[in-house]
Amino acid sequence: MISQRLVPLFLCASAGALAAAEVPTFNRDIRPILSENCFLCHSTDPDHRGGDLRLDMRDDAIAPSDEGPAIVPGHPEKSALIRRILSTDPDEVMPSAKAHLPPLKAEQIDTLKRWIAGGAVYESHWAFTPPKKAPLPGDPAANPVDAFVRERLAKAGLTPSAPAAAEILVRRIFLDLTGLPPSPADTAAFLAAASADRVDKLSDRLMATPQFAERMAMPWLDAARYSDTHGFSIDDHRDMWGWRDWVIAAFLKNQPYDQFLTEQLAGDLIPDATPDQIAATGFLRNSMNTHEGGTVPEEYRIAQVIDKVDAVSTSMLGLTMKCAQCHDHKYDPIPQRDYYRFFAFFNQSSEPGLGAKNGSTLPIMPYSSPLGDGGMAGVKARIAELEYLQLHPSPEIAAARAAWEKSVEPAPAAPATFPWAEFASASAKWIWAGPVQPAQTVSLRREITLAGPVEEAWLFTTCDDSSIFKVNGQSASEVTLWMNPAVTDVTALFKPGTNLLEAAATNVGGAGGFIAMLAVRTASGWQMISSDASWLGKTAAAADFAPATVIANFGDAPWNDVTTSVRPAAGADIAASIAIPAADRTPGQWTEINQAFLKSGDPLVPRMKNILLTLVTEIKVLQPDLKRGKTTVMVMDHKPDLRKTHILNRGAYDQPTDEVTPGTPTALPAMAAENPTRLDLARWMVSRDNPLPARVAVNRIWQMVFGRGLVETAGDFGNQGSWPTHPELLDWLAVDLMDHQWDLRHVLRTILSSETYRQSAETTPDELELDPRDQLLSRSPRPRLPAEILRDETLAVSGLLDETLGGPGVHPPQPELWSEISHFGYEYPFTAQIYLPGRGTSAHRRSIYTFWKRTSPPPELAMFDAPTRETCTVVRGNTNTPLQALVLMNDPQFVEAAIALGRRMLAEGGETPASRVDFGFRLATGRAPTADESALLVKSYDKHRARYAADPAAATAYSGDPSPDLATAAMLSSILLNLDEFVSRP
Repeated sequence: MISQRLVPLFLCASAGALAAAEVPTFNRDIRPILSENCFLCHSTDPDHRGGDLRLDMRDDAIAPSDEGPAIVPGHPEKSALIRRILSTDPDEVMPSAKAHLPPLKAEQIDTLKRWIAGGAVYESHWAFTPPKKAPLPGDPAANPVDAFVRERLAKAGLTPSAPAAAEILVRRIFLDLTGLPPSPADTAAFLAAASADRVDKLSDRLMATPQFAERMAMPWLDAARYSDTHGFSIDDHRDMWGWRDWVIAAFLKNQPYDQFLTEQLAGDLIPDATPDQIAATGFLRNSMNTHEGGTVPEEYRIAQVIDKVDAVSTSMLGLTMKCAQCHDHKYDPIPQRDYYRFFAFFNQSSEPGLGAKNGSTLPIMPYSSPLGDGGMAGVKARIAELEYLQLHPSPEIAAARAAWEKSVEPAPAAPATFPWAEFASASAKWIWAGPVQPAQTVSLRREITLAGPVEEAWLFTTCDDSSIFKVNGQSASEVTLWMNPAVTDVTALFKPGTNLLEAAATNVGGAGGFIAMLAVRTASGWQMISSDASWLGKTAAAADFAPATVIANFGDAPWNDVTTSVRPAAGADIAASIAIPAADRTPGQWTEINQAFLKSGDPLVPRMKNILLTLVTEIKVLQPDLKRGKTTVMVMDHKPDLRKTHILNRGAYDQPTDEVTPGTPTALPAMAAENPTRLDLARWMVSRDNPLPARVAVNRIWQMVFGRGLVETAGDFGNQGSWPTHPELLDWLAVDLMDHQWDLRHVLRTILSSETYRQSAETTPDELELDPRDQLLSRSPRPRLPAEILRDETLAVSGLLDETLGGPGVHPPQPELWSEISHFGYEYPFTAQIYLPGRGTSAHRRSIYTFWKRTSPPPELAMFDAPTRETCTVVRGNTNTPLQALVLMNDPQFVEAAIALGRRMLAEGGETPASRVDFGFRLATGRAPTADESALLVKSYDKHRARYAADPAAATAYSGDPSPDLATAAMLSSILLNLDEFVSRP
């Protein structure tokens, strides 16, 4: 069966039948039928060809054979192709039963017959021929979009729809260009403008804003498979947000599209390349990788190069070149040799197959984001969020800790004679401070002799990363974070005479250290004992103890003097800190409470320890960025003599065959350069001789605006792809793009200034019958808004949206799913293994900045068809499921937005239910409600208010406030945020 996306419009009953006198054309009418039903066995791939027949080549198709030519031009009744299609013999009929395809439809057979009767004229595939500007049909002064669209409508017996209402049009323009709705002031200003060019002026103003740049970047991140994590297996984090900011900045400054592609393909090879140009090559480094044990580096390196070929060919050429990885392409003229010649362009980088742990993989470069302050404010904010989580790891732990607090009894107060000032100024230093191997555990010990009974003893310990301290074999303290030292009353553990102090300290990579300070009071006074070089130590591999200096250098203090930041609570009385209201506790008091809770034996203590250890790791990987004032970006380099490129048998990394040199597909114009590099590839890519990139670019712009491209299969302009709904318009726009220095804004101006764009979305029964999928654009399309825009619009109308530009990924509330599929709890933690939510306004940033984990993308975005970004994606799905309604009604952020919008309705919407409903409706839809809509919503408002007035507990449960007015307004807001008019393009 020919899929709906491939059925030529003339075959759709809704599009009108082709006139009997009109001879079908090969590209538009015949190629899709042959491609879907015949080319699998009768095309380019000799390994799967049925006999010697090729139907993609005219000379082969009309050549004599034992049963006669497959095609006899002018004579369908003599053509073996038609005879076989009509045969009732199961051994003769085509398509063969082995192909598992249904018989051709009657109208398809009729089309083939009329094409053969008309001479069976073949054409080169339309996408491989240079685009040309056809004369505009009708009025030569008309907008080209209108000229070509109206011509098609007229042939189908349709006329354009009436113009959309002004308040609908302004909302459409804002959402299409910025991904955000207009404010009431924006709408009022547009309605008040009397000039005929008000749409053009508004469009130009919006296209100069950062919000437009963010909107343009959204689909490119899908195509570039952008993510904040590596992807495979462990899927820990990488730093690529600087490249994402480069993309936004490129659209903000309206970088010509040919330059945009050139820098991403070969910015590092441009003479005197700037940091921005080099950083642009991060596009090629967005491939997935892994550092899992057992990884075969060369296998994964080859997989990364294959991914580059796929991303470049799909996003820039609109070709499915990946089909030729293992064999000649079955449908398009791309032999396997051409695939590996293209592969060779990306095979000369030093990029390894084995990824880095908890960060970016070489080659990398320090990079300052071109947006804002370079992203450092975001780094600082994220570190602050993680430090907060060190005190409050998760809601479930907070609940368990609160329950434990009720069981804590006061401890004896420490005497006022405790010499804390002397203690804090003691000369304790880190026992080991130089670089050590990952996960080194050392044992430390020292004996002390006391003259008499111990009247008081206090122990201070801290360690990077964790330690257990014992006195005479009994546990005295345990710490898991060096910045959260423990101060413990250990009086009961000492005895007169010789006492043994022991510590088992563990460091996870990098420099580490351990401090212990002991203050002991006997009848003769206070005695101070500090960890120093006189202690004994040994590693796990050592047989005997030796002076601790054998472990590492002694005496450095790489993390400053933490000893002055902690004071013991009076008598180490945790109850005193617990008695302070939670909202008034200091970080130090929370630290004391957490340290005590970690010793409580609560079932959640192991999870808390894992979270705290993970938090230390997360903070460590951010601190270098803050120290140098820059992030890092994975980039390309060029090592021309690094390796040779071979065709890989069946695509297997370890089965090289013939050697090949860099080159482009032979079906496309040749590249002039000898020994070409990626820079030559980039120049070839944007050459006017290349028939594909300009078409692909304007098609993606059309898809962004109308929800579907002129070529519906935006990633496949080959034989299996869709025939353009308006081929002359596609080519006109492609040439016009190149004529205007590859200015994408110019293409958008052309589209938005058309009457086609400004049509109403209302339809008629005739339009639904003749143009059910709106392929002819008889009306304005109304697709559901993309996932990111749906969330951003919700935050915007509620007043919550934070429009800060750029910076590292943020972590809005979402279910904690990561730990269920990750290595969370592993002894040596990885980043991005547990979801650690952000705080404050970072949770309300635009969705383009949401931290993207490939193995678990943001669920509220994935629910609305956002891809995982494991591979290049240029067309998103468009599903409609009950779960989407549940997200809109119950997701914490959508509930939060409904409550915030409810507050706006109460504060700004007047005193009556009708005025509040009117205000909220205008915010959500951009227009005033009709009388019926207003009456229905007011009735709902009154119903909910009566319910919440009678049940304050229900009001509190929904809105966090017993006020029936807020709960009612929030409930009405949720209804408004679930309207089809709100979630769809207007």
